[in-house]
Amino acid sequence: MLTAAEKTVVANYIATVPALVTLRNQARDGEIAHTLNSRVLDGVRSITRFEALKWAGVSGRFAKIKDASVLGTNSVAIRSRCLVMLEIISEGLDATDTGVINLIDALITDGVLAAGDKTAFLAAAADKVSKSYELLKRHITADEVGTCR
Repeated sequence: MLTAAEKTVVANYIATVPALVTLRNQARDGEIAHTLNSRVLDGVRSITRFEALKWAGVSGRFAKIKDASVLGTNSVAIRSRCLVMLEIISEGLDATDTGVINLIDALITDGVLAAGDKTAFLAAAADKVSKSYELLKRHITADEVGTCR
């Protein structure tokens, strides 16, 4: 079920799209859900553990991050960022998470990664996404749409 904040986000979005307003006024929640769940937007997604490891393995990214995490090679802050990155790579990387993007940016600033590494990550995460994924990070059901009035 949607939280109160999610209901507000969905209701506000529906109110900005005339075709969805018409469907809402006709109580055609299933059609609204279908529209919101259609993968038509250019966006980014979370990449799987395998995809993240593949990204990290290309051009020695994983080794660069691991080497920079070793005691005595960098400051505590840089080593800490590297250790966190190694941990989240093992879980998969979410390109929609600003924390992940900020971490990659910090590692670029630290000289551990290059700007091209970020570009390669975003290319790996590029996908067609739905408006529901953009708004909620998941699909929405017709019943949930009905609660957004």
